[in-house]
Amino acid sequence: MRRRLFDDVTVREELRERFNSAPGIEIPTAERDLSPSFPVISLATESVWEVVVACFGWLLATMNREV
Repeated sequence: MRRRLFDDVTVREELRERFNSAPGIEIPTAERDLSPSFPVISLATESVWEVVVACFGWLLATMNREV
């Protein structure tokens, strides 16, 4: 049986670090294993939007490698 993508702590940590590269987003390591979030208003800033879109692109690519 294949493992689920988010069962891997290294994937969760990589995603957290990628989100944290956006200006003003700081997801603590302690929240990595929970359901971390950030204020949606942050997406109104173009630099944050670009990082978040890139995070989802990375996530999709990672998921496709798992299939």
